[in-house]
Amino acid sequence: FLGDRDEIGEELDQLVFNRRLVNKKRSYCHKAQYHWTDGEKRVIRDARGCLRSFGEGKGEKRAFNDSEELDEKNLTITVEPGVVTSEISKLAAAHDLLYAGDPCSGDASFIGGNIAENAGGNKVIKYGATGAQVLALEVVLADGTLTWFGGKRRKDVTGLDFTHLMAGSEGTLAIITKAVLRLLPLPRHSVDLLAAFPDPETAIAFVPQIIKKGGIVPASIEFMDKKALSLAERYLNNPVPAGDAGAATGRQLRQTRY
Repeated sequence: FLGDRDEIGEELDQLVFNRRLVNKKRSYCHKAQYHWTDGEKRVIRDARGCLRSFGEGKGEKRAFNDSEELDEKNLTITVEPGVVTSEISKLAAAHDLLYAGDPCSGDASFIGGNIAENAGGNKVIKYGATGAQVLALEVVLADGTLTWFGGKRRKDVTGLDFTHLMAGSEGTLAIITKAVLRLLPLPRHSVDLLAAFPDPETAIAFVPQIIKKGGIVPASIEFMDKKALSLAERYLNNPVPAGDAGAATGRQLRQTRY
């Protein structure tokens, strides 16, 4: 949980000048931890862009998990970093819009962490990773300065692109306190396809042909080799389609128009 933005700035400013930050070795992908070393239980922060606890005795703490604005004119949504990613998708869908940055873990990840890691899932082939969905960021810099990078404009090319420098920086450059994300039209129709192939090489070689000869960019695509298919059957205790194939690809095709 976080305090307010001023508290974040004050703590970071004090942190920098007293050099009390220890960057501990990452234990795994989403657990880069930063600890105060003054002997107090002060800050435990990870690359998800949110703080688990921030200061003591400095007023009300909150989770920074508000969805502040859905702008249907500019097709954007403004959210705080503690919002669960799937909630953004649900809110967008309720307005016939799509948030395309869900990295296949939307119900178990925060948007702040997705941005900090530039997370990507099986939809990057069509929509790109999380950073491609970010139009603007409000951040607190290491000296405590609260500032904005980017904006709702699609042609935002003046000056350096600090917005996308922050995406994927894993919390090393700033603390994300707000994000403006782009939204797209919600697809009206979709179909999931599973194709079997004799071997992995053939399956992989087929993917660019879908785009080049079929003229279609799949909304998502997954690859499974024979071992993965066998493990899926064992886990489900049931045969799966193409279970005896050398490899398989799963893809989703979407149509936006009626």
